[in-house]
Amino acid sequence: MLELKWKTEEIMKVLLSYSKKGKIDDTDFREMFLLFASKRKLKLMSSMINCEDLQFKFEENNFVDVLENDVFDMAVLLYREYFLLIKTEQEMIC
Repeated sequence: MLELKWKTEEIMKVLLSYSKKGKIDDTDFREMFLLFASKRKLKLMSSMINCEDLQFKFEENNFVDVLENDVFDMAVLLYREYFLLIKTEQEMIC
């Protein structure tokens, strides 16, 4: 999808469709979020986090994944936006 230069709306429609059919689990969401972070797709990451129809929930694990994969610029943006969620489990990050 990313290589074909699909728009964010098109990708989100596909994700919602697969989610409603039960074809995507938590691991898939976690890996997709990391892929979007590594490709610097901020709009897709934000859409995944804020979409109520998706079963994805942003957690500390997602932030740690981004840090471990050396995507520090996106990690800074995530920290600025979701620092209250991240600070609850700070021992995981340290």
